[in-house]
Amino acid sequence: MAGQVSSNYRHRRKTARFITLTKVPGALLKVYALEEAGLPVTMEMEDLALRHVARVAPEMFRDDCGFLIIHRCGQHFHFAIINTWRGDNEVWEAVHHIDRGMTDFAPFPPAYQASGALRSTFCVWEMGITAHEAKAWSRYLMTARDAAALATWQSDVFNGEV
Repeated sequence: MAGQVSSNYRHRRKTARFITLTKVPGALLKVYALEEAGLPVTMEMEDLALRHVARVAPEMFRDDCGFLIIHRCGQHFHFAIINTWRGDNEVWEAVHHIDRGMTDFAPFPPAYQASGALRSTFCVWEMGITAHEAKAWSRYLMTARDAAALATWQSDVFNGEV
């Protein structure tokens, strides 16, 4: 049953690092770097991802709260995984990427297959951040959802090994 795992695959540890809380048109996002030892998400890549999200914000967000994962995958490839809370308790996702030779992030084509087909969502490392954020949002939903509760949600961040 584990035939989908290549015999030469070697899993490694990665670290989630909270970067900042950012407000873009229509959204308040917690921003995370997901990186492995020796291959950090650079400040330049953080800035590029934040500028990209701010640029796409008007067409994407509608008074949302959520989180952005900037995931470094090897030397040059990065994901910008944009997640917002909608439908009261659902996470909605947009996957963007950048690779060598690209000047900006763009939608990641394999994430947008035909309707009804299985598609990739989060890898095990991204799930570490997503699991924390799901619990944080659930804690927020159990409150009066006032300004104090929102401030608590904003400060409820994750740092650590995933």
